[in-house]
Amino acid sequence: MAFLFGRARRRRARVRDELAEPLVERSARLEIAAPPAVSDAPLGFDGEVPLALRVLVPPLLALTCGAFLWSNLTYAASVNVELELFKNAGLEHGAVRVDLGSMFQFSLANSVKDMWKAGVYPLSMLIALCSGGWPYLKLALAGTCWLAPPSRLAVEKRETLLIWLDALGKWSLIDTYVMTLMMVAFHFDISLGDVTGDARAAALVDAVVIHVYIEALPSFFVFVGASCASLVLGHVAIASHRRVANRRQTRALAAAAPRAAAAPEKVAALCDHAFDEPIPHLGGRRALPRLATRGVAAMLVGTLLLLVAGATLDSFDFEIKGAAGWVLGPDDARRHYSLVALGEAVPAASKDPDGPGARALASVYFAYGFALPLLQLPMLLMLWLLPLSLGHARRLYVACEVVNALSLIHI
Repeated sequence: MAFLFGRARRRRARVRDELAEPLVERSARLEIAAPPAVSDAPLGFDGEVPLALRVLVPPLLALTCGAFLWSNLTYAASVNVELELFKNAGLEHGAVRVDLGSMFQFSLANSVKDMWKAGVYPLSMLIALCSGGWPYLKLALAGTCWLAPPSRLAVEKRETLLIWLDALGKWSLIDTYVMTLMMVAFHFDISLGDVTGDARAAALVDAVVIHVYIEALPSFFVFVGASCASLVLGHVAIASHRRVANRRQTRALAAAAPRAAAAPEKVAALCDHAFDEPIPHLGGRRALPRLATRGVAAMLVGTLLLLVAGATLDSFDFEIKGAAGWVLGPDDARRHYSLVALGEAVPAASKDPDGPGARALASVYFAYGFALPLLQLPMLLMLWLLPLSLGHARRLYVACEVVNALSLIHI
């Protein structure tokens, strides 16, 4: 952070005077006679879009929708019980394990219904809308943007819709996080056996251990995969839209101002950029006050520190009640977790802690819930402070946009 501040401060004095002029010369912009012509071909049939995307995107949208439908109509998880007998008896083959199988299975539909019956109305509605309805609506709207011609869906409206779909698509993953919470919350062990401390009864200590855990079924992993595929398809759609728009704008600039020499791109930090004055009668171009530029940088650094602190400090707890809570006792029945601790507990809450399913779920949880939000803030700080050309700044901004679309810290 000190390097970024120091480098930006050294460059600020040199570039602030240069930024009285726009980064792109006005003369070149004023010679544009007309906006670029807009083809009436749908985005999915536009020649500027690579052929592979034109062919693959529609069936991938349909397959993703089918994956959502199948995962929502089948059971996603199962509550299993396993007995571990005589673990301290010194048996030749170790403790005797008896798998009692599934006690209860649940899907999206019965989870929403049970939460509603339990009076958890906000969470029930949120899961029903975000995991039950929103994924299909998002794919339908993305398909409309891909296949509708500009005469039916204007290019400006298509861009706005794609930006909103890209920003809100991550809400379909809320059921993934609820599932992660449930796996950790409802995993517990109940030990029964001798508690007298008599050495002669040592073999009967923890003679019966009841393991209760939630096992994620294949349809749950299909749902997670479909959610990730939906996010990727959203990125592909908006990238294709911008590719078409940028190439047509480039051709229009070349045709409208062939005699204007291309002005070299100035290199400057975004915080030092001089912006057009929004109040017409004031006119001119103005850079932000130094207090404002430093304030934005300080807020980004402060947000980064708060994110790390908030992710590592205990922020919520689970309490198991009823007969199971009575057997566990007040200390074990109540558990405290932070965002990081919850993710670390996912493998241990699974039947096979080293299995691919448990590791994959923990990886998705940490990637979307912690790593990407942690990456986004330094990227924004670099975009704000580092001297960059417009091309490099645009690419870094797009990267920040993609990371933001995948960051689930607020969910």
